[in-house]
Amino acid sequence: MNKIHRLFGVLAIVITALVFQGCASKPVKHMGSFAKADGAQGKKLKTGLIISGAELDKYTSKHFTIVQVMFENYTDEWISMKDISLDFGNETLNKNMQLVRGKRLNSWADAMDFNVGKKARGKNKDGEKSKRGRLPQAHLLSGDFQIPPGVSIKRWVTLFLKNPMENPYFNTIKVQYKANNTKEKATIRFRGLQTQSNFQWAHPGA
Repeated sequence: MNKIHRLFGVLAIVITALVFQGCASKPVKHMGSFAKADGAQGKKLKTGLIISGAELDKYTSKHFTIVQVMFENYTDEWISMKDISLDFGNETLNKNMQLVRGKRLNSWADAMDFNVGKKARGKNKDGEKSKRGRLPQAHLLSGDFQIPPGVSIKRWVTLFLKNPMENPYFNTIKVQYKANNTKEKATIRFRGLQTQSNFQWAHPGA
């Protein structure tokens, strides 16, 4: 009987290893909607990148939203990302939208970490202190970066509007960049119909 138990144990280990090996080879599930490049309808951009984005609802507030962008590189080449900039597709938004950076970004991150962590502590049934909320790492506009072949990376950006309800409602961002010295524009839809964002949530254009 012990031999049979050991045999089943070995088989379980082997099967588990094969399952994890198979999962590791699958592409990462994209976030939100695929980006469109230069008006094209295809999912893959000219540079071979696949880009998608989503709003991180739990970090949004009346004046702030945070958008996380995923870059998937399923080519066999390293892709160097340079000269990244954002366009909001509207003159008013381009004028009024502020990209939160530097000391203000640090202050905002501290506030969000505290607020998210505070909510988590309030939901802890055991009465134990929960860890503070963890913001995603790596800012989209912090400088050039490289995407290794066959993997995906994430970057994020925090946006601020002083009067969000008096500005046009928006759910897309156009990312402009150089990928291996090839200029490209990708429009990302980052908010869906069922968004639970605190940012522009009651906007008449939503």
